[in-house]
Amino acid sequence: DKILYAILKEIDKGNRDFDHNDFGIDQDEFMDILRYAHREKYIDEVTYADNIVYFYGNATITSLGKEYLASNSKWAKAYKTLKEVRDWIK
Repeated sequence: DKILYAILKEIDKGNRDFDHNDFGIDQDEFMDILRYAHREKYIDEVTYADNIVYFYGNATITSLGKEYLASNSKWAKAYKTLKEVRDWIK
C-alpha cells in the first residue's frame, strides 16, 4: 500500500520520471503495482505491450486515485518530509 500511495502521489505531483529502482523494488513488482493501479482505475493513460506496462509517462491520476490518496492521508505528512521515496518505503 505504501508503494502504491507513493506512485500515485508522484503521478499526482506531475512526476513520471521514476522507475522500480526509486522505490527499492524489483521491476516485476513495480509493473504489478502499475497494472493494479490502472485496473482499479486509480490512473489512466497507461500503455501496455504483452501485459507489461510499456509506457506510463502520460499517466494521469483519476478521481478514484485522488480518493485513494485522501483516504490514506495518514501517510501524507510522513511522505512530505522525506527527500527520497526509498527512505519512506522502508
